[in-house]
Amino acid sequence: MQGSVFDTTKLTLIYCNRSPAHVIAKSTLAPLHNMFPGRFRWLNVLSTDGGEKKEADDEDVKPFVVGSRLTRAMLEANLPPPSDQVCVVFCGPP
Repeated sequence: MQGSVFDTTKLTLIYCNRSPAHVIAKSTLAPLHNMFPGRFRWLNVLSTDGGEKKEADDEDVKPFVVGSRLTRAMLEANLPPPSDQVCVVFCGPP
């Protein structure tokens, strides 16, 4: 994303975790979210809040707690519709 000022690629990362304590690479992802607010969206899907209080530095990345797994409705609400210009990559268990 930092390679060219002319690159307008948009990226959405839907990151599923058990709780905020399980979010790996938060210190790497949060700056990207802040540096490229119009191009990089980071959505946390958490099955529980883990009973943890939200920290002040978490304000920019608001997770939504679902109590279950990622749903089709979440994907449809947060990803662009299929087209030749869209690439969706999936990683993790089915």
